[in-house]
Amino acid sequence: ASPAIRAVRASGRTTAFAGARRWRPVALAASLAAVAFIAAELHTPDSYRTGVGEQRTVSLPDGSEVVLDTDTSLRVVFSEGARRVELAQGQALFQVAKDASRPFTVVAGVGSVTALGTQFVVRRDPAEMIVTLLEGSVEIVQAPVAQASPGVAPPEVEAPPVQHVVLRPGQQVRGSKAGLARIEAPRLDEATAWQSGRLIFADQPLDQVVDEINRYARRHKLRLGDPALRGLRVSGVFDAGHTESFADALAVSLGLRIVAGRDGETVLLPRQAAAK
Repeated sequence: ASPAIRAVRASGRTTAFAGARRWRPVALAASLAAVAFIAAELHTPDSYRTGVGEQRTVSLPDGSEVVLDTDTSLRVVFSEGARRVELAQGQALFQVAKDASRPFTVVAGVGSVTALGTQFVVRRDPAEMIVTLLEGSVEIVQAPVAQASPGVAPPEVEAPPVQHVVLRPGQQVRGSKAGLARIEAPRLDEATAWQSGRLIFADQPLDQVVDEINRYARRHKLRLGDPALRGLRVSGVFDAGHTESFADALAVSLGLRIVAGRDGETVLLPRQAAAK
């Protein structure tokens, strides 16, 4: 228990053993009010959010720090025995303060990440969760659940076993409804470059690169105007949120043409193709 809770509990015991003739209703009410206030303080959730193209650093009550990336939303619920963060969407870097009595758990859709004191990045996309460990050790736990069609009762089948892995520094794992993928060792500068406003790509397909660039674009989002462009490979370091300069760089390096699309889009096309 926290020092404040121990003090309230001690106060309650002392008053109770002092005898009925010395009991004061006001003292009892004050003690109960203090307990209620502390419980509310421990259990009241806090929500944090960033807009598109925005980043924010948040200091949590336990001394941990969270860096929220673009378009990220999370909810913090701390109690006397646990620290829980629910990542609703986006990406965040967690620098966890050590507290062996209260595990720190991040829940991100299809799985959860638990640590005592460490540094890691969690990204939640619509279809998957990505965890990258920078320091310390974390355990990722996932329990795939069979999905039923709307209005149809779920099939009565045995639930699949819970999957879990323990990561070491420099490792990354992806999780989806199908389960946890094999552990990988990505370039950590790529995984954390967004903190300094940069995006690093190493031989990645153009469609994935465009999706990532658009996460940081407040306006003038990119669109591929020809499906044949999806597989083109991209490498380089780019400034997050600078869509126009990124499009110009692609036009030069990949031989593409830039045209204005609907709703302020920037459309990328092969040199000889017509806009669609």
